[in-house]
Amino acid sequence: RTRPNAYDHKAGDKLFVDFAGQKLSYVSSTTGEVVTCEVFVAVLGASQKAYIEAVPTQQKHDFISVNESALHFFGEVPRAIVPDCLKSAVTKANKYESETNETFNDFASHYNTAILPARALHPKDKSLVESFVRQAYDHIYAPLRNQTFFSLKEFYFLRGVEACSLSRPTDGGKPKWATFKTLRNGRKF
Repeated sequence: RTRPNAYDHKAGDKLFVDFAGQKLSYVSSTTGEVVTCEVFVAVLGASQKAYIEAVPTQQKHDFISVNESALHFFGEVPRAIVPDCLKSAVTKANKYESETNETFNDFASHYNTAILPARALHPKDKSLVESFVRQAYDHIYAPLRNQTFFSLKEFYFLRGVEACSLSRPTDGGKPKWATFKTLRNGRKF
């Protein structure tokens, strides 16, 4: 039985990216002040394999860098990257077609992929990544709430390791990533 409004994602087609709303923080070992950091999340459409990484800001250079890290982690370049309408990706948000910034366009051109920004105020356009962010709050943020970190590098253990364990298996019990490897139509990185 098919679910209503369920998307049928094709292997190697789209990578959904976003920043989590809640930030992580660490105590600076030099100044002793609490420093907040952003949490980037990327999810492949068909396999639902996820990648998560803590970065200093949502600024353009951090956003491009973390997208590149996600592509390296997956070992694939999807046909399209679907970001939220954040300033690091989009210069002008529009209900129908948003304009992506020049740096992100250059990044996409370099990796021979397309940028398809989600429509403003339409979270269903990137529901996979939104769903994973909610799972991350429960399975990653919650266990870390009583721990103290002293640098951004201490969050490196998040890079993909925890995220992969949250990717759900398919109906046959076989992990979606294994299914993706057999179906994939994506290009090798």
